Amino acid sequence: MWETVISARTVESLPVLQDAIQAAEALLGLAGDGEEAQRKRTRTEIRLDSSWGSEAMITWLLERGYQVTGKFKSNGRVRKLVSEIPTWSSTSSPGREVAGVPEPVAFVRPLAQYAVRTPSKKQKNGYYHAVLFTSRMELSMQAVVDHYDGRAGMEADLKGDKYGLGLATIRKHRLPAQKIVILLMQLAHNVLLWARQWLSKEVSHLDDYGIVRLIQQVWTGAGQTDGGGLAAGTPATGTPQGAGCVQGLSSFASYSTYGRAFALE
Repeated sequence: MWETVISARTVESLPVLQDAIQAAEALLGLAGDGEEAQRKRTRTEIRLDSSWGSEAMITWLLERGYQVTGKFKSNGRVRKLVSEIPTWSSTSSPGREVAGVPEPVAFVRPLAQYAVRTPSKKQKNGYYHAVLFTSRMELSMQAVVDHYDGRAGMEADLKGDKYGLGLATIRKHRLPAQKIVILLMQLAHNVLLWARQWLSKEVSHLDDYGIVRLIQQVWTGAGQTDGGGLAAGTPATGTPQGAGCVQGLSSFASYSTYGRAFALE
């Protein structure tokens, strides 16, 4: 999300990563060279996806003392690292296999490196290859794969905000305005999740709804225009439901399930 508030900068670059990490350090008490700050950084893990897995980024984070887990960015490097692997082991995902890298890339601190291959019809050799890395040396090879895959929950949250709240489409030309947009998105995200918690006490299946479904299927009010204003109600009858689109859980359960959203210009 940080790159959405950076103007005139190349995203997925070391300067952007440094700015984001240093801003977080100031908020979380991780800044500086004091012993306490250094101890905190050694207990903090930074997770990087492939587009952020350049050697310069990894090295900078390791030098700062962070734990780092991610996937290498360079396809050429990945092909070279996996070319000498003789045997592969199964993972918890059917068809997916893992193996230790015979000649790992050297960094300023020890970094465990494991190759993963996944069946793919799009690849000439039938597999998509990736190389995972982590400074968490206490983790086994299988544990590293599972640990990296644990990012899926975070990615789902980010995609929910992107498509549900329009994070990818609502852009402002000036940086201060874009920062306000991001803050409003964070507020909307939290309010939606709080509301889900309250409503799920009466409508239990809402507990499984993400941001997109909450917006499209819960907070979408069915209704029709009436003269110069809006009247909430069912599309078939236009029966008003009071001042709001959802007046209590009984109204919500009876008509608001999957109605259309009003497009207010």
